[in-house]
Amino acid sequence: MTTAIYAQTPSTLPVGTTAASVAAETGFIIKFKIKLGRNADFEQAIGEVLAAVRKHEPGNVYCDLFHLSSDETHVADPQTYVIMERYKDAYSANKHAESDYLKKLRSNLAELLDGPPTVEPLALLRSK
Repeated sequence: MTTAIYAQTPSTLPVGTTAASVAAETGFIIKFKIKLGRNADFEQAIGEVLAAVRKHEPGNVYCDLFHLSSDETHVADPQTYVIMERYKDAYSANKHAESDYLKKLRSNLAELLDGPPTVEPLALLRSK
């Protein structure tokens, strides 16, 4: 029996289709390079968004902030942050993108970032 994971495309696809043709982009890896001396401001702004996501977005599976790590005790680059986020379905991902708190964050990021963020969309194929 094949079941959808959080309203995602089942991992066993109908004959004649490919994952790329039916899977919705519901996961994202977003990388931010922060200007020197602006880490605390960035972490505060992102913290407000994460709190709003938890409170207002039942379609969010997770939205977590990371530093790239060289090992368990060292941050590889303290100016680089990564957000990993996942949504139950494309509708939830789109609602997040349209949220007022994310629009506010986008308008404030220019003064904090050392270049534009990079966004890598992900299409879930299978989950545990």
